[in-house]
Amino acid sequence: MNKYRLLNLLQGSGRSVFSPIDIKRNTKLKSSGVYSVIRRLIQEELVFSVEKGKYSVTRDPFIVASQIQQPAYISFLSGLYVLNATDQVVNRIQVVSSRRRQGIVFEGTAIDFINLPPDLMFGYRKIKKENSYIMVGELEKIILDFLYKPGIFGITYAIDAMKDDINVQKLDAYLKRIRREAVLARAGYLLERLGFEVNFQRKTNTRYRLNPQSMQKGKFDQKWKLMVNEVIE
Repeated sequence: MNKYRLLNLLQGSGRSVFSPIDIKRNTKLKSSGVYSVIRRLIQEELVFSVEKGKYSVTRDPFIVASQIQQPAYISFLSGLYVLNATDQVVNRIQVVSSRRRQGIVFEGTAIDFINLPPDLMFGYRKIKKENSYIMVGELEKIILDFLYKPGIFGITYAIDAMKDDINVQKLDAYLKRIRREAVLARAGYLLERLGFEVNFQRKTNTRYRLNPQSMQKGKFDQKWKLMVNEVIE
């Protein structure tokens, strides 16, 4: 197969990240022929190496980050950046996935993989970019990802995102799917603190910390059974 025909085939699929197996599946090339074509495309900078066994037809690290493995989506600070929900400049991309793996660096940008349980892999969508797409969390799911793992960034970014135009009904529906009391306690406390009407309540008396990684003692909130140990502005 002509290398440019192969390139058009790859670009026309919508996906930007592919493996040699993907090419074999869609062509009649043998393994030796597949790798020969890939090498030529890399030399001409039409295809770029992502990691062993993975290649890309784009240099965009956000597209690549969300397509390296499935299921996966961009979340946390880099997710807010993709959604234009933060003014922060990002130099790392956080990818949520149910499969554990090591981070990589692509085109000078670090890509970190953050593990979530399979039942929390929901609440994300496809955003078109170039001739491909980025998988990114919905704003409400990104907020809850912050509250599920507040030790990564603290809760400041979650609070700032809550001040944006969030869909409280969607956030409530996502909370019911998450079924984690710690996340519910943090979300309920912060929503009330920001002036939202909260229609859910705690089901247990287990005590949690707003940020379990913070060493501050803080003040205990009796309603949400939550130690508020991070400064809320």
